[in-house]
Amino acid sequence: MPDLSNVEESLRGSAVVKHRIVQLSGRRYSIKLEQGFWTFLEETARSHGLRLNQLVGRLAADHPNEIGFSAALRLYCLTEARARLGAAQEELHKASLATGTTDLAAIVGACPAPSVVLAYDRTIRMVNEPFARWLGADHTRDARPVKNRKS
Repeated sequence: MPDLSNVEESLRGSAVVKHRIVQLSGRRYSIKLEQGFWTFLEETARSHGLRLNQLVGRLAADHPNEIGFSAALRLYCLTEARARLGAAQEELHKASLATGTTDLAAIVGACPAPSVVLAYDRTIRMVNEPFARWLGADHTRDARPVKNRKS
């Protein structure tokens, strides 16, 4: 059984319920979701080249009436997160098959979350594309080593 003793502290900010009104095509959606779901929906919208209200509008159009819209958004987030995990696992599997090993650069490059590899002296050795985007830095498609700059 997993240890959940520190989950509450690590998720405290994500669990705060936020109320938002999202408008699209003259229709207003009044939605209450935990901040973690809002953050995930915003990231998902950006990754699809949409604004949050556009994503919510598309999901509302496909929303089954048997469940509440907030619950449908939570289920969408879960489904999307599972799809991302599956895609990341597939990329990792392909990378390990291609190299015949579990190459660290391939693993970091395939990771969908911002990732950084540090040396023992805490200098950055490698970053992936999501990390570079998070920093707002120039980035390439694959994980790249960072030259160690000693002054």
